[in-house]
Amino acid sequence: MNIIDNHFLLTTHQEQILRQSASLPFNLGGFTSLDDILTTLGVDVFIEPGIIKSSGHPLGRNKLLDRILDYWENELQRLRKKMDQGYNEKLHEGNNIPDFCPEIQEVEAAIDRIKKEKQYVGGTLLRGYYNPKDNSIHLFPEEMATEYNGKCMDELLVSTLAHETMHAYFNRPGHDKFPYAYFVEEPLAEFGMLLYLHETMPGFYNWAHNDVSGKRTCYSLGAELMDQYMKSYPYPTRADLEAYKIKLRKEAILLPTSGKILKPKASKKSGSTKPTSASRNYYTINGTGNYTMYDVVEEFIKFRLDAGLSIPDIDNEIKSYIYSKGSSKVYISGVSSTVYIGTRGYARVLNYKGNVVYYTNQWSDGIPSDNFRKFRVGVSNDPKFSGHFVIK
Repeated sequence: MNIIDNHFLLTTHQEQILRQSASLPFNLGGFTSLDDILTTLGVDVFIEPGIIKSSGHPLGRNKLLDRILDYWENELQRLRKKMDQGYNEKLHEGNNIPDFCPEIQEVEAAIDRIKKEKQYVGGTLLRGYYNPKDNSIHLFPEEMATEYNGKCMDELLVSTLAHETMHAYFNRPGHDKFPYAYFVEEPLAEFGMLLYLHETMPGFYNWAHNDVSGKRTCYSLGAELMDQYMKSYPYPTRADLEAYKIKLRKEAILLPTSGKILKPKASKKSGSTKPTSASRNYYTINGTGNYTMYDVVEEFIKFRLDAGLSIPDIDNEIKSYIYSKGSSKVYISGVSSTVYIGTRGYARVLNYKGNVVYYTNQWSDGIPSDNFRKFRVGVSNDPKFSGHFVIK
């Protein structure tokens, strides 16, 4: 991680805790730590002087909210005009008058939330930000020293770096073409930061959760997402976080959410009846839980490691369910470079009881010939497990 502190604002201890925290093992989308994300993506971390109000955000946050507000105010005018037109037409024809009131009320509620968001955001101070234009993170320690009577500098530095690193991850190659969706991305960045602290620095986690939940902006939804994750709620999953940024509907980009991760609608081709390869979102193991395909694979790897199998043995076992005549592909390995990743995939990593296991992200479960379908059916029906690992 390249930290640039031209104004010598960090103490030796503060720089050290930033570097140490960033190097802690944390699996996210094939990356193994925050440092791995920043180094691989070429993100510089600048330590900046001064105290800046969010209303003066270098990337124009308030202007963005103004544009979002303009959209919904125009939408409100359109609906009112449509309602008036429909009223006159139906009244003349003697038919029932269309009811646009629910839609208008929803838009009015959105406008109210956006106005409050703008008010709250404008009154806060800037801890840091990620600049996608030059792929850089900027931290403001002098501002952090004004919070919590200056007694939480370590927590503020680490949590802010983690939050901004999430933005850098969201903007990784292939995903940088999607627009920045303020009301989706900021809660997700907070969720990612909390997940990171929960898994790497639990001593900071409760402080950070209270800090996020106490915010009066959409950022507080990050704490709700984390709570839902901890309760195995249907959303969010780790896969939801890792997949972002994704294509979203215009309304999803511009609408304040209620803590849900908004996903694109599945596209449908008219007249097509041919089954396509797709993936279910969640599975159960032995009748419990809400697992993604990746979660299921990880649980199976743990299950077999606990049974004493080696990593190569588990790889061969997984492939035995998928291929009747064997395969040279490596689905799991102790070496990331040997894992089968196809043309656009990557190797995910699992750390378990001293074992570092890399496994492919190339799974699908839409039709009977898909690899995950064969894997879960084979495992569930394998007599040697006596029904102790049933995937549904």
